[in-house]
Amino acid sequence: MLFQHSVSHIFSTAHASLNTRRLSYYQAMESFTTRPVSNLLYDQESLKSYCAGGFHPVCLGDKFRDGRYEVVHKLGWGGFSTVWLARDARYEKWVALKICKASSTTAEGELSTLQSLRENHLSTFVVNLYDNFIHDGPNGSHVCIVTELLGPSLSAIVDDYHLGGDRLEPEEILRLDSLMEVTTLLNASERQLTRRVADMSGANIVFTTSNMAYLSRDDLFDIVGEPETAELLTADGSLPNLQLPKQLIRKIGWDNWTDEMEEDIRLVDLGESFQFESAPSALAQPSALRAPETFFSSKFDHRVDLWRVGCIVIIYSMIFASYPFQYLGDDDILIAQMIGFVENLPSEWEEEWHQMSKTLGRRSPIGESKATCLVHMFRSCKYSFKTAESATQSKLVERFAHLVHETDLARLLPIIQGLMKFRPAERISADDALKLLQC
Repeated sequence: MLFQHSVSHIFSTAHASLNTRRLSYYQAMESFTTRPVSNLLYDQESLKSYCAGGFHPVCLGDKFRDGRYEVVHKLGWGGFSTVWLARDARYEKWVALKICKASSTTAEGELSTLQSLRENHLSTFVVNLYDNFIHDGPNGSHVCIVTELLGPSLSAIVDDYHLGGDRLEPEEILRLDSLMEVTTLLNASERQLTRRVADMSGANIVFTTSNMAYLSRDDLFDIVGEPETAELLTADGSLPNLQLPKQLIRKIGWDNWTDEMEEDIRLVDLGESFQFESAPSALAQPSALRAPETFFSSKFDHRVDLWRVGCIVIIYSMIFASYPFQYLGDDDILIAQMIGFVENLPSEWEEEWHQMSKTLGRRSPIGESKATCLVHMFRSCKYSFKTAESATQSKLVERFAHLVHETDLARLLPIIQGLMKFRPAERISADDALKLLQC
């Protein structure tokens, strides 16, 4: 009961903090309105990103590259760019137009990586680069990258199945061999490429749309839906300044797309790539997917992807339709969930972990006694085991035993165990994971 109470309390606290941030954003949006009235003001990209050095304001019908590319819909956005569905007038086909923030420090690296992959004939599983150019706008000069049109992300498809009380079929999950081939190719320096390529997450693994590039506009919109738009106005009814978009557009939902069994996959968003011998001092990572070595060591390398793409993002999430850990706003709690999930914390990290868990109560809004209790609970028999060899009793094994009944999927367990090792050097390689998958 104490454990349940502590977990419930910290979840409540985390949600309260999130709600406070949302309220602050909503209050900032009170200076704007839309015509017609729409929630597009709140559930699309933040208007705060439309500023000097930020996003370029785009409206449907806008043309780029001397009129060659015309925007007809919005595909999505991320922290560093917006992505648009556009018509290529030269080749009369549909493409994706990625417009990076003017202040982006990753755009040039992404272009370099895409070009390197193409030159080394390793671009099979990476989004195909068609064109690139610079576009000047009210917020600065933006690197623009034109690629093949791709469909929904792996995360979106898994979430869609999960919301319907279902999950991907075993045969679809076992198509992971192509994903392992991706990781093997892109992270193998002996294969003429000395670069860690992608920011591995379910959002950056995207299905192809092999039959959509040359569809008519009507047939295309039958699949992606007609754009939902609203005019952006200030609260007094006047037009916003030039740094802001005149029009808000809902991103494509892919509700009528059902081709995941027939299509292949591509990696997108290569802005976090780096040379093997010169890893950056910091790496942008979704909090719940953060590799453990980035908490305890000042050094990391491309093997962060073995933790992320091999198990958490791909194998684990496709089977259980969720990530194994939840980030509640505090690193300590995330690490506590990791301990004993597959193996015990390495001895060389224990002292630092002890210091981190001691300070949790002083930083946590739930108070020292409850926070300390929560950490101890996470480190107790359910989460922590005496030796790495006792991984057969781990939470991961328990979950597989209770929820995975298909024989074909059971062989994924040793792959997850091998890839979720705390020490990067002890993780199996993508090549080894591929061999296990094909056994």
